[in-house]
Amino acid sequence: MKNKTKNKTIFSLFRKHNFFKKNIVEIINKENNKRKYKILSEYGAIPKEQLRKELLKYDFDFPEKLIEFWIGFGGGELFQGENILYPLHTNNDLIESMIYYNDKCIKENMKNYYFIFSSDTVNHTAFNKKTHEIVCFDNNFNIRWKFKNFLKWFKYVKKIQG
Repeated sequence: MKNKTKNKTIFSLFRKHNFFKKNIVEIINKENNKRKYKILSEYGAIPKEQLRKELLKYDFDFPEKLIEFWIGFGGGELFQGENILYPLHTNNDLIESMIYYNDKCIKENMKNYYFIFSSDTVNHTAFNKKTHEIVCFDNNFNIRWKFKNFLKWFKYVKKIQG
C-alpha cells in the first residue's frame, strides 16, 4: 500500500506542475530532493546548442520532451531500471550511446523507422520517426506496448519501475 501512495504523490506532482507545460528537469530535480533515492541517476547535462547541432545530423525530428530531458540530464538510469541512452558519441564504456545502440539494433532486424532512446534488461523503447508514437520492443523487436506520446510512456515506466 505504501508504494501506491508514493506513486500517487509523484503523479499528483506531475499533474500539479502540468508536466508538458513545465520543464521536466525542474520537476525531476524537485522530486529527487524530496526522496531517499533519486528517480534519476544522470550522466550529466548537455549544452542545448551542442545537442541540437548533433541531432540536426538526423533526417527526422526527436520528441521535444526527450530533447529537454537530454539537455537537462544527458540520459541515465530512470526509476532504478530504465536506461535513457546518451545522445552523443562517447568513449566512456559506462555510458551507452544511442548512436551505437541503434546501429546495432538495426543490424539485428529492428525496422529502421524506429529509433531507440531507452532500454532495460528485457525491453527496448523507441519512437516512430514520423509519428513520435513510443513503442516498447522485446529483444526480438516484437512490439509489446505502444504509447501515444512520451508522457504516457513516462507514466507507464513510473508505474512498473517506481
